[in-house]
Amino acid sequence: MILDIEESENEINNESEDDFPELKENIIEHKIIDKSYKFLIRWKGFNSNDNSWISLSSFNEKELLVDYLSDKNILIPAINL
Repeated sequence: MILDIEESENEINNESEDDFPELKENIIEHKIIDKSYKFLIRWKGFNSNDNSWISLSSFNEKELLVDYLSDKNILIPAINL
């Protein structure tokens, strides 16, 4: 069997975070930088060394975000959830 590695790499490189919304396991914490919220994400199947920060505008899992904001009693004005 011949595997086209170049094609496989291109497919992987073209995949965005939006292609894998189910990979977010939990929001660990948040911070505000220049009036913009960032959330530290724990990814399913990965350890804490792989946690990463994503911006509110890049967040596509509304239920996870709403649960986190509710638990922390955070109200973000003008957010479309």
